[in-house]
Amino acid sequence: MELAAYLDDLRAGIERALEQRLALAEAPAVVADAMRYAAMGGGKRFRPCLTLAVAERVAERSGAGVATARALAMPAACAVELVHCYSLVHDDLPGMDDDTLRRGRPTTHVVYGEGMAILAGDGLLTEAFAVLTSDAPAPVPPADRRLAMTAVLARAAGAIGMVGGQAIDLAGAGRVPDRAAPPFDAAALAADCIARATAALDAAGLAGHLTALAEWTLARRA
Repeated sequence: MELAAYLDDLRAGIERALEQRLALAEAPAVVADAMRYAAMGGGKRFRPCLTLAVAERVAERSGAGVATARALAMPAACAVELVHCYSLVHDDLPGMDDDTLRRGRPTTHVVYGEGMAILAGDGLLTEAFAVLTSDAPAPVPPADRRLAMTAVLARAAGAIGMVGGQAIDLAGAGRVPDRAAPPFDAAALAADCIARATAALDAAGLAGHLTALAEWTLARRA
């Protein structure tokens, strides 16, 4: 299969899985709608595609089932994408980058208001970990693998990863009260941005790797 067709196939599965995960029938409709607006507005889905592709390649090399590896990796792929979507919602807020367009559409806070956009981002972030740790729908990796993936994603998304990068951006722009902006250092800033962006991609790839190992473990136990 050619790369473009392969990625299209991965994206189609990811879109279906995200739609199912964001049904959120028990949540207040207003925040559920805002979460779906933020997450289902298109995009390349590069990070979840990477998660699935790594899971398939590792499974293939270890002699495990590729189709099962993709199914097992789908929750991790969705979780990675939900964290990414949350970060975009918060990046766009007036207190951050103050963007009014994202992927050709009004940003979430423009449509739903700033407060609801904050809650939608919070909801996407926490839903990512709910998806990653859930026992349903089957198949899911063993609990120890899901715990390991949760730790990897939390580290990449937290204060030493993505949140830390956002904090550096705000401080560098002089937008932290009572704290002067540090002297501009282009090389250090570029290195930091690359390191923090790489952390997110590493999390996506490692999640796929851990899932494939889980599939291999299940196959050995059968």
